[in-house]
Amino acid sequence: MKKENRRITIIKKSSNSYDYGTERFRKSWIGQIYLNRVKKFPVLRKLVLLLWRYIYPAFMNVLLKIAIYLNVGWAMRWRNIVRLNDLIILKCLQKIKVSDAEKIETPTPQVFPEKESIWLRSPHKEYTFPEIYVTKLENATVIGGTNLIIHENNIICHDFYNFESDYTSEEMHGRIVIDPKHKRARMLFVDKRPEYIDTAASFLDACAPNYAHWMTEVLPRIAIFCSIGTLKGVPIVVNDNLHENIMESLFLIAGQEREIICIASGRFLNVRNLYVTSAAGYVPFDWRERDKPGKSHGEFSPKALELVRKKIIEFSEAAAKREFHEKIFIHRNSGYRKVVNISEIEKELLSRGFKIIQPEKFSFLNQVRLFKNAKCIIGSSGAALGNIIFAKKHTKIIILISKNINTSYWYWQNIACACGNKISYVLGDPAGDVNYGIHSDFLVNIEQLISSIEGEV
Repeated sequence: MKKENRRITIIKKSSNSYDYGTERFRKSWIGQIYLNRVKKFPVLRKLVLLLWRYIYPAFMNVLLKIAIYLNVGWAMRWRNIVRLNDLIILKCLQKIKVSDAEKIETPTPQVFPEKESIWLRSPHKEYTFPEIYVTKLENATVIGGTNLIIHENNIICHDFYNFESDYTSEEMHGRIVIDPKHKRARMLFVDKRPEYIDTAASFLDACAPNYAHWMTEVLPRIAIFCSIGTLKGVPIVVNDNLHENIMESLFLIAGQEREIICIASGRFLNVRNLYVTSAAGYVPFDWRERDKPGKSHGEFSPKALELVRKKIIEFSEAAAKREFHEKIFIHRNSGYRKVVNISEIEKELLSRGFKIIQPEKFSFLNQVRLFKNAKCIIGSSGAALGNIIFAKKHTKIIILISKNINTSYWYWQNIACACGNKISYVLGDPAGDVNYGIHSDFLVNIEQLISSIEGEV
């Protein structure tokens, strides 16, 4: 399905819309000083991030109070944060039930070396993913770059969002100020001339550009929505400037005839009839208190992931065939969380018949085929591992990851378990002169990696 054959509408950035968060900060003189001179120093970078996280919201609150008092047009007042299902009950809205609640068992991942399993603190041994449904809101506003919806005097969020514990991407990027105690928020987006449309289904999300979040949280919701035959003519709204592989996955799930509306971050779209699909997967962007026990490491719907898997694999099998390998190592090209002895690891794996893969050099469907045909998948924690949803059941999946008390070790395990698989971890020691926490580079013990491949604890 090629982009040029599709109905695509793009709502671009406008001089009438503005983001009072990181976009403004980056363009300011102080933002340029931070980016060009301060950011490279870890201690100063951490200090700036702490100030941004805790001081900037307070500053914006004061600024907004002054703006409201002076009746400044862009001032955003407090709005109540309401979960989608609570709004349905409050407004007596109808909903289309698509999937029943499902129980997912999440056993402790196998850890190499075994004594390091003390780093893994289980949030649960099983959980029940709630029913998935679609509902319709009248006269609602969606905003590019966030899945939050403005409806009357409310900001609507999905049912998994926990006001007290979850820290959002929108907050990190200064696009919203949230008061968790009073369950209210101020949007820091401004669009004086929003676009209008009669009917649409929104799948905007702050984390959509990340491949793993897209594959396990956004695309499954789209698959659920597109499974409802009576809504096949409803246009779909997504973020603008998504990677071509993400867009390809969208085209395959949405079908050839459905219109796609791509909206730039910060743009407002007023929709007279807005269809909203409940969450099919969710992991908090961060936590307000990282040391607090019982934090969510993510929950995912087996039904929704199976819809994605079934539809995408049908296309992958129908496309041109090429040779794929039963044992693959996913080489991660990134500026952080690097495996410092990667050369030695790859040399050892090559001697054991592994193929070294750089996913960014493969098309979307070829990535699907790689993971679907592999019997053993090894890789360090990163977005490309979102493709494990396409792995066959009982595939050996080994993830290299560093030791850190704040790491969400159950994230990959919960995804794998929702697809009938499970994870093994090889834990590495942080390396380098500076500790970047969960994003630190790390060193992997090759003997422990070999043990994980051979299944010896």
